[in-house]
Amino acid sequence: MAEYENFVFYGSMRQTVEALPEEMGNKLLRTIMEYGTTGILENDDTVIYAIMLSIIPNIKSAKKRYSASVENGKKGGRPTTVDEPKILELHNQGLTQKQISESLSISIKSVQRVLGQNRQKLDKDIDTDKDNDKDTYTDKEEEAYTDLMPF
Repeated sequence: MAEYENFVFYGSMRQTVEALPEEMGNKLLRTIMEYGTTGILENDDTVIYAIMLSIIPNIKSAKKRYSASVENGKKGGRPTTVDEPKILELHNQGLTQKQISESLSISIKSVQRVLGQNRQKLDKDIDTDKDNDKDTYTDKEEEAYTDLMPF
């Protein structure tokens, strides 16, 4: 097992250590710390060994959850599911925010966030003649532009 700098120490572990006589509690605490950081269980005391059999699954489970969260790209988070290029592509095809969110199975707020972040680019795309006058829009273009408004 790989060596870790840290591990989760649960309140139940503390209660177990504190319930034992001081010398045995200290021995259990050192054993928990050794196993938590190295994955090695070296102890000749059968009582400590028996207690560790109930503690080891908690340590392993916490390490497994941590490893899975690291694989997802951030500690405790889920992977990002928003495909920004696809949102912009569907928007450019004239789909409304609601249609985009339904077709990609994401929230309307996610669509609004992506479109809001790309508003300057979208505004440049709409003013194709670049003459800074008030352009006239088709109904579809007007709907797409007002879809950018989160209210």
